[in-house]
Amino acid sequence: MPRYKYFDRSPGLFLTVRLGGQPMPGTFEFALDYLIGRMDLAPFDAAFHNDSKGAPAYAPGLTLKIILYCYSRGIIASRPIEQACKTNIIVKALARDAEPDHDTTAHFISSQAQAVKYLFSQVLFECHALGLIGGKLFAIDGCKLPSNASKEWSGTIAELGKKQADWTRLMERIVGQHMQLDREKKAQSGLNAVASYVYDGEYRKRHVERPEKKLAMQKRSRAGAPPRIGGGGGGEIKHNGQ
Repeated sequence: MPRYKYFDRSPGLFLTVRLGGQPMPGTFEFALDYLIGRMDLAPFDAAFHNDSKGAPAYAPGLTLKIILYCYSRGIIASRPIEQACKTNIIVKALARDAEPDHDTTAHFISSQAQAVKYLFSQVLFECHALGLIGGKLFAIDGCKLPSNASKEWSGTIAELGKKQADWTRLMERIVGQHMQLDREKKAQSGLNAVASYVYDGEYRKRHVERPEKKLAMQKRSRAGAPPRIGGGGGGEIKHNGQ
């Protein structure tokens, strides 16, 4: 029996990483970094009063990039977002290696919720128009993509306005859920359930089991199911193996 080299990916590594090269062109995070960087963030600046005294604050654009990317990955409470800033290389790249603590993130969201919702809906509208949002992003705890998410991004002004409204409603739900989790006791006492399964094996195990079950179902279907004939032309009806 052949012998192969063994590699263990469980331990941490000390690596030299170029943060600017982590968000790859053509990805959601690359577009997120670019789009927020070119938006007018003056409404957020008005909330800071440290021109002549007080410590420098985290730039709103940086905080917004961190939060929205974490939302796209199912991380929607401030403590898990803080953890992601320390352990997720894409989050670290968007954050320029900054690590805002959970109190900073929670205060930012709760104090500027309306401006956050509006800006996030604008970013998602543009990212979706560019085809950068798939069916799994933002499908969080019952919050789903607009019903037309998989269709061609075109339409009348009224239709595009409705699509914009869909994104706005989605962000209202997610930001509201974020603030609710921050208020709950479990979100204030260490990593909550969201973070625990993102950063331990349970989350990854679930995301392996699902495709394994689906692939096994499709394999059984291909092996034993007779073709289904129907339709106007009398040809075989396509199915997804379920």
